Amino acid sequence: MQFVKFVEHNEYEGETWNFYLQTEDNEVALNGLKNAIASYDPDNDIYRLTDTHLTEEEVDTLVKYSDSGYMPFETKVVGNFDISLLQLNPVTADDNLYKGGIRDLFIDKK
Repeated sequence: MQFVKFVEHNEYEGETWNFYLQTEDNEVALNGLKNAIASYDPDNDIYRLTDTHLTEEEVDTLVKYSDSGYMPFETKVVGNFDISLLQLNPVTADDNLYKGGIRDLFIDKK
């Protein structure tokens, strides 16, 4: 299984969290996420979907040795990404990615 890295920088907590998202069967939804983030705020420094691809073994190692603060700095996220649940609204700063909300958009977790 392959994963892609999603980064959330939370100024309030003063932390940056990396979420490794399952790519298998989620390619279209992940592309939609990347586009949504870009249109959310072109100068966005809160959310970033990287082009960094990792194997499950690499992700498991990162998660195993992760430090934590408010939440673990490295988190593995598996399941089917339901992009229809994504809510990004820069006008009201209302989004459901905040503080690790990306995890809740993956259903049927293994």
